Amino acid sequence: MDDYDEPEEEQLRRYQKRRKSAEASLTSGIVFTIAFGIAWSVTGLWFFIFPLLFAGVMPMVEGIRRLAAARYAKPIAAQPQKPSIASVEKQILLAAKEENGVVTPALIALKTDLSIQEAEKKLDELAQNGYTVMQVRESGRIEYEFPEFMPRLGDNAGETI
Repeated sequence: MDDYDEPEEEQLRRYQKRRKSAEASLTSGIVFTIAFGIAWSVTGLWFFIFPLLFAGVMPMVEGIRRLAAARYAKPIAAQPQKPSIASVEKQILLAAKEENGVVTPALIALKTDLSIQEAEKKLDELAQNGYTVMQVRESGRIEYEFPEFMPRLGDNAGETI
C-alpha cells in the first residue's frame, strides 16, 4: 500500500459516512412528514403542525442539503500521474545539455521532477543502454557523461553540437 492510498481511502470512507448520514436524515424526515401530515389531516389538531415541521420537514430539508453538499465534496480519485518515460528522458537530456554533458543524480533530481533515487535508476538504465557513460571520480563522486553534449576540442572549441 502506498503512502498516497491511505489518505484517499480515508477521504472515501468519510464521504460514504456523510452520505449515509444525509440519506438517513432525508429518510427519517420523509417518514415523519408523512406520518404527522396524515395525523394532522385526519384529526385536524394543530398540535401535529409542530412535530410535522420539527421532526419531518426540517430533517428532510437538512438531508437534502447534506446530500447535495456530499455530492459536491465527493473526493476525486486523482492518482499522481507519473511522467512518461520519453518525458523523463527528455528532461534528463535537457539537463545534461545545460551542464555540458556531465550530470549527477542529485543534479538531475534538482532539474527534473524525479527523486534522487529515481534519477540514479534512470541514469543507470541509460548507461546500460549505452546512451551515457558512468564515471566514478577519485573522490567517489559518480558522474554520468553524455558525450554528445560535451565540448569538443579542435573545431569550434567550446561549442556543443
